[in-house]
Amino acid sequence: MSRSARRSAAFSSQESGEREFIPGVLAEADGNILYVDEINLLEDHIVDLLLDSAASGICRIEREGVSRTYPARFVLVGTMNPEEGTRRRESGRKTSGTARLPAGEDIT
Repeated sequence: MSRSARRSAAFSSQESGEREFIPGVLAEADGNILYVDEINLLEDHIVDLLLDSAASGICRIEREGVSRTYPARFVLVGTMNPEEGTRRRESGRKTSGTARLPAGEDIT
């Protein structure tokens, strides 16, 4: 998906005044793999939401007094450069595995 096509879930108002739910990237990731580069640079609450959604298989959106739940069954793959920040301690308890690759070496 291109960067311009990425979006978060939202509610929009229609001309009739009704609220329309527009699913975001987690809905698109349902049944697929969601790859997040530099996951350690995201704000903590965003990482928590991603990990919780990946673990539970659902995503709950609450905006302006309206709540929606939709399936979000995906495999979360996150990469990071330890020179640009550390891994959060909590993420180790919520992940199923990690791999450490030596820096500067060709792994092909």
